[in-house]
Amino acid sequence: MKHVNSANSGHHNKNDINYKWVKLNAFVRWYASSDECPKGRTEIVLFDHPEFAQEVGDFIISQLKLRELSDPFWAYPAMVEKVAALHDVCVWESRTLIRNYEKQRTLYRDPFDYLHEVSRHSLHINETLHVAESILDSMQKYHDHFTTTEPSNKENVDRFHPFPQNIKNRLGHLQTTLTHLRHRAESNHERVKAEISLSFNKSAQIESGATRTISLAGLLFLPAAYITALFSTSFFNYDAPTGIWGFSHRFWIYWAVTIPVTVLTIFLWFFGAMIWGAVLNCCKDIRALFQGSVTLGVRETIDTGHLESMGETWAGEVMKRVEKKREEERKEKREEKEERERTRREVKEMRERKRREDEERRERVRVRKEEEEKERRMNEVTKRSREQMRVSPA
Repeated sequence: MKHVNSANSGHHNKNDINYKWVKLNAFVRWYASSDECPKGRTEIVLFDHPEFAQEVGDFIISQLKLRELSDPFWAYPAMVEKVAALHDVCVWESRTLIRNYEKQRTLYRDPFDYLHEVSRHSLHINETLHVAESILDSMQKYHDHFTTTEPSNKENVDRFHPFPQNIKNRLGHLQTTLTHLRHRAESNHERVKAEISLSFNKSAQIESGATRTISLAGLLFLPAAYITALFSTSFFNYDAPTGIWGFSHRFWIYWAVTIPVTVLTIFLWFFGAMIWGAVLNCCKDIRALFQGSVTLGVRETIDTGHLESMGETWAGEVMKRVEKKREEERKEKREEKEERERTRREVKEMRERKRREDEERRERVRVRKEEEEKERRMNEVTKRSREQMRVSPA
């Protein structure tokens, strides 16, 4: 678990975020009930984080119920409850980091380092929540297997006592709690991603404004620069002493060159990419045609008996290379086909396996319901028998 908090400096700097890792490892060994220990015995070793391990150990002792010791899973609800409580703190602390920034986002221009740090922490919190939820799911499956197994002797009858059902209900409630926390953590991560996108858009708007300013400045000076360049050509001549402007009667050459070049530039701007793609495709077709013609010419030369002019050795090498290349192409196609078939078989097997697992799961649920119904009927019969014995005369 990753516990994050803010230094509350008000600057929203990535160095203001404090965090620490909290990890709990547990080794649990359960001994079934015997003549020496009617309620059984459980050995628990908590390690890897002394402070949190001590806190969890004290909580397990405070939640101890002697009548639940016959269930080997009696200690897990207390451990998971403390872990879920710490996960709850981690999730809401990360939410506080995001919310504090959302309230003051207008004060910051480039907060990408801070948002990246918050996103990194939220990813770690999501990961630990997924792991905790997966572990708890496995724990519930093993507990269901324990409670639904038929007792092999009289000593194990206690496992069908209502207390295992209480443990099962507590584990189910904690599973729901972790699921809700995971949804909250995923929502926090999405909020961080939205803030990063908003910051990028704001930066893009600022850069777009600067670009428009530069474009406006260029637009203001472009006509003047164009006119200056035009009048500096040899088509115009100004005589300073007399103040007379001279104009060449061949000025039409300027327009005869400028207009086609401008039209060609605009045409290439809109259709250049399309023309270039067509040229490349045409070159590919010509190359393939040329290669086919060369191969066909070699074959015709060999078939018509011109091996003496070409040289038998050279012709043989060429044919070997051609056949080798074709064999490689056929091999690649065959491998691609086999890969598609293998993928199709794997998908089919996976669907079939999933279908069998679903059927087995439904069968286990049905068997468990039948056993619960049978147990309920036996309890009702026992209860009626006791009532009849209570009301019958001595």
